[in-house]
Amino acid sequence: MYNYELYTFDRKSFIKHYEVKDGVIEIEFWDGTIEREPFSIEREEQLLAMEKAQVQSAKTGPFVRRGVLLLFLDLGILSVLSRMATSIIIQESVGYIMHFSLITTRFWFLLSDLTFQEPGTVHKAFKIAKDLKKNKLFLEIEEKVNQYGKRDDSKVDNVDNLLHGLNSSVRELGSKDDGSYQLNINQVDRLTLKELKQLRKNISNIEQPDKELPKVHQKKR
Repeated sequence: MYNYELYTFDRKSFIKHYEVKDGVIEIEFWDGTIEREPFSIEREEQLLAMEKAQVQSAKTGPFVRRGVLLLFLDLGILSVLSRMATSIIIQESVGYIMHFSLITTRFWFLLSDLTFQEPGTVHKAFKIAKDLKKNKLFLEIEEKVNQYGKRDDSKVDNVDNLLHGLNSSVRELGSKDDGSYQLNINQVDRLTLKELKQLRKNISNIEQPDKELPKVHQKKR
């Protein structure tokens, strides 16, 4: 889970992820600290509730606006550098070379940022917004995923229908020993937005299976 806090000082209490190892819960926060505690079901449920609250209280808007603002700022800096280089091209070749180098560096930084090749500031802002959108989508369908993922002999096809079109890594992520399928918010980092949308589509198909179109009887002439 990405850090959804807009201010740096809130990172120390923002849960990035937790993992259970050998009877110990290892909790990683966004300020880099790691806490280890004895495992208990109650503590895990508390952490899951905290992670859900982090998602529910955050909004994608500020991160989208930040990404747009940073994009325009980058373009503005590039424009200013270009004008400065043009104004001194006749006066000093050394100054021109220096500014041309700055322009080239800034251009490639912006290009890589926009094509998502390197983690720049614009890229981070939009990536956080996308991650938040993904986690909000999971919270919308979590109850249904775990409802239809329960093993039920009277509805033996539900789990298969729920996981239709999803790859083996997604299937293994929530697979249980009894054949059921359960997911929680702490596991969503390992899912893509596309995979969650497929889960949502599969839930819709379970609840409203395609019906055969009514036959049209033509009147005899």
